[in-house]
Amino acid sequence: MKNLQIYLLIGQSDMAGRAEIPKAAGRILERCYLLNDKNEWEPAKVPLNRHSGIGQGVDLQKLGPGYSFAMKMLEQNKDLSIGLIVNAGGGSDIAP
Repeated sequence: MKNLQIYLLIGQSDMAGRAEIPKAAGRILERCYLLNDKNEWEPAKVPLNRHSGIGQGVDLQKLGPGYSFAMKMLEQNKDLSIGLIVNAGGGSDIAP
């Protein structure tokens, strides 16, 4: 994980991802890692929100903005690795 930059992807249903996953988006994202439910980095692939502690089930975890964000960041810097910490849930309160 060379030059790892960590990003938090936190929000509601749109961050969790509700769009259908195109076949091209189903592959592992090179140089991109996802923090899993064991606090370990694993190669990232969609759905990115599958380890969320507030997720509403794997069947609702689809394609969200984190995918295009990661792709753009990696495209712009070939020496960069990205760590994503994703925790989003539809219908959850953003404010306390």
